[in-house]
Amino acid sequence: VIVGSIVTLLAPDAWQAFSSGDFIGFAFIVFLMAFFYYISREYKKGRERGNISNEALR
Repeated sequence: VIVGSIVTLLAPDAWQAFSSGDFIGFAFIVFLMAFFYYISREYKKGRERGNISNEALR
C-alpha cells in the first residue's frame, strides 16, 4: 500500500522529467521507486519469516 502510493506520487514527476528530457532526474525517480519496492519486498519477506525483532524496527 505504501509503495503503491509512493509510485503514484512519483509517476507524474517521472513522466515530466522524461518528457522534458531530464534523463538524470527520470533515472533518479525510477531508482527511488525500485528502491522502495525492493525494501518493502524484503520487509514483507522478513515479516513472514518472523525474524524482524522490535529492536530492528526502532
